[in-house]
Amino acid sequence: MIIIFNRIIGGFTMKLKNQATAVFISLLMVVIIAVGCGTKEETKTQTESPQATAAPTAAPTAVPTASAEPTPAANRIVTTILGDVEIPANPTRIALTYHDDIDHLMALGIKPIAVPTYDRTGQIDGYLPYLAEGLKGVEKIGNVPSAEAILSTNPDLIIAGYSHKDVIGELNKIAPTLFFEWKMDWRETHLALGKALGLESKAQANIDEYNALLEDAKSKLKAAVGNQTVAFIRLTAKEIRIHGLKDQVPGYILYDQLGLTPSEGVPKETWAEPISKEVFAQMKVDHIFMHVDEDSDTELLKKELLENEIYKNIPAVKNGQVHLVPNHPWNRGGPLAFKEGIQQVLAALIK
Repeated sequence: MIIIFNRIIGGFTMKLKNQATAVFISLLMVVIIAVGCGTKEETKTQTESPQATAAPTAAPTAVPTASAEPTPAANRIVTTILGDVEIPANPTRIALTYHDDIDHLMALGIKPIAVPTYDRTGQIDGYLPYLAEGLKGVEKIGNVPSAEAILSTNPDLIIAGYSHKDVIGELNKIAPTLFFEWKMDWRETHLALGKALGLESKAQANIDEYNALLEDAKSKLKAAVGNQTVAFIRLTAKEIRIHGLKDQVPGYILYDQLGLTPSEGVPKETWAEPISKEVFAQMKVDHIFMHVDEDSDTELLKKELLENEIYKNIPAVKNGQVHLVPNHPWNRGGPLAFKEGIQQVLAALIK
């Protein structure tokens, strides 16, 4: 009985196992079919739907090339005689405190937002006469601008001249401030300023253009006047002043740059000396460049020197070779002024 019972129970158990297996297999097949249908339907939906969005893929990593331009820096460091200064890489509101620097900036193609007022002979609306047209609308902030006047212009860069050298610290509180010493040879300052503003190639091009003009002028003048003598005279209400070989623009342009021959009486060791009317009357000079201060007394002096018979023995006066010139470019300047000076000499001496 026990054996029979075990066989019955065993058979029943095997049957249950077979049934369970069948059920499990059936359920597994249903799941597989359902997943397959779902995947097929999803694929179909994505393919047919115009609004379907493809799964994002990782963007390829950019490979730098030799021609790729670097991202410009927000600031640059400029080394000056007063130390390093951090300035904007591309300043757009530059205020100036010194007249010569106007010339430098305009030659570099930059129009400042504020400039010192020019109140000397020949000024045009408070501007340097030879720069007046290009400066229209630029704010004038006084002959020697105060910190308050500079602040009112809201500059992002200040370029200061020698009259502000002692207050650079105060100006730096307004905006980064650059200071360059004035040099008789403007080319050194111009190149330094060009480098500071990221315009070195433009500055060098201006220098190259000037050098070419200078060499051409020297050749023409040598052929036209040879060793004929030249002097630069400035008339003021108080004196007749003859300019020398050193430390002033007239001597630098006429003798150093253009190689003209100074007359007797031209000072060799000083920038200028006063002379009497009697000394002037004895001058043996072929060409005189003369600047006349703008006032009635000086005009009367000029009239006397050029028309009185006492002075008719001066070769330049007798031969009509007294050439009146404006204050600029003969009172300092930059590339534009010095080029203008050369052109004035050419116009006067080459007929």
